[in-house]
Amino acid sequence: MKVELDNKFSELNRRIKITSKARYNASRRLTLKDSLSQTTLALLSVALILISLVSISDIKVNFDVNYINIMQIVFAVLILTYSLLLSAGDYSARSVKTHRCGMELGRLARKVKPLENIDEPNDSKYEEYTNEYYNCLEKYENHGDVDYLVAYYSSRNWYGNEEIKATTGCLKFIPLADSFIEKLKTKLFIIWGSSYPISHYFITIFGVYYWLFLMVS
Repeated sequence: MKVELDNKFSELNRRIKITSKARYNASRRLTLKDSLSQTTLALLSVALILISLVSISDIKVNFDVNYINIMQIVFAVLILTYSLLLSAGDYSARSVKTHRCGMELGRLARKVKPLENIDEPNDSKYEEYTNEYYNCLEKYENHGDVDYLVAYYSSRNWYGNEEIKATTGCLKFIPLADSFIEKLKTKLFIIWGSSYPISHYFITIFGVYYWLFLMVS
């Protein structure tokens, strides 16, 4: 999966850009988790209120009163759990910091870019920008594997690498097929890594409101 460039400034700039994209994606992912956490809390609270209103009204219910009381306690525990997760996760603040890291890396990439085409390599500048890159990484939380895969997927020239360009005739199908399979695998990992960590929000909301529907249907 790793593709390294010969020019050290080009390679440094490539790493900076991929890391910057990964940090931006991490920021978006954390923002989404913050929104889903708050939405889940709100919908669970509404469901708990609706259950209480139905219990004291004349609406016919399909469940025993004791069972309904037990489920109210379960839903209250769910609300408490998501409240603790939201507080401990601190998704909003982490999202802001991760976005700030991406912006700092973007500024660094613009400083490195002009040095890619210089014939005489400037070792002092390379050392300075490399240290600046790693100092920036040390200041902030690292991104997740799925964030790197998103950045890698969007940055790579999948069907324009040198191996494919250098191959002619029917043999060209082999590197093309390899690139297609790797691209497909990367995309599937991205979909799984992006959806699995947030699936419990949707499962919880669906489960609670489906139970409420069964209660009064």
